[in-house]
Amino acid sequence: MTARSWANDRFDGPPAVTTVDPVINKSYRFDGSPAVSIPADHFATRWTGSIRPLYSRPYTLTAVSDDTVRLWVDGRLVIGSTAPHEARTDRASVALTAGHRHTLRVEPTERTGEAHMKLLWSSSGQEQRIVPRSALYPS
Repeated sequence: MTARSWANDRFDGPPAVTTVDPVINKSYRFDGSPAVSIPADHFATRWTGSIRPLYSRPYTLTAVSDDTVRLWVDGRLVIGSTAPHEARTDRASVALTAGHRHTLRVEPTERTGEAHMKLLWSSSGQEQRIVPRSALYPS
């Protein structure tokens, strides 16, 4: 996934850093932030790319976040957790098609606290786990 991170929690101005992350599984509690140029509190990241499942079925996408998170699949907002919160999980059920690259956008913000962001998936016959690098593609 392509990760663009801002040195503010409003996505204002140009990103301070752009990287490619093979999975969305971050805990900045110990690392501080996405880059040295970004403060440990009050930052935002936008991951963009696509997700490609092996099977056609409904999937439960789970976002573990602290402080806010929004998640879009194929341009449709499926998680809109915009009130600041402690670390928690938000879930959405989304029908995904085998072999098709569904567009994905994930936007967490960090105000204060633990700075967690993890994207997991599960479906019938598949236990919940971090979405693997083999299913994610950068934009």
